[in-house]
Amino acid sequence: MYKLSTGVFDGTCNITLQEEVIKLAMCGLSLKECGDYFGIDPDTWQEFCKDNPLTEERHNTGRARGIALAGQKLMNEIKGGKITAIMFYLKTQGNFEEKSTLRFENSLKVTNLPIPPMPIDPVEASKAYRQYIQDS
Repeated sequence: MYKLSTGVFDGTCNITLQEEVIKLAMCGLSLKECGDYFGIDPDTWQEFCKDNPLTEERHNTGRARGIALAGQKLMNEIKGGKITAIMFYLKTQGNFEEKSTLRFENSLKVTNLPIPPMPIDPVEASKAYRQYIQDS
């Protein structure tokens, strides 16, 4: 017999408990966290799950449903043209990665002009910087 018999958990593997485990798993709770949610001693919960393998199966069902729901929402965002959703999908599913290196064209000429001293006045500093960029 199990130590706790309050709330949804009455020590039996009933439909209400199994539906609740599915919902909790959809929200990302682990099987152990489901036991914590019900306020069940971890050893008691582990014993219950061992005696009632359907509980773990329902947990796996909930995890899969949660992932499918999130995937569906992600695909809707992608279809809507959301750049961040598209980037996330390509990085996680398409093995894309951001590169931090820059490519320079062959025609780009790099000069080593000395950087002029910047004036203290922000307007004058902006003009000097603009001129420096144009000369480069």
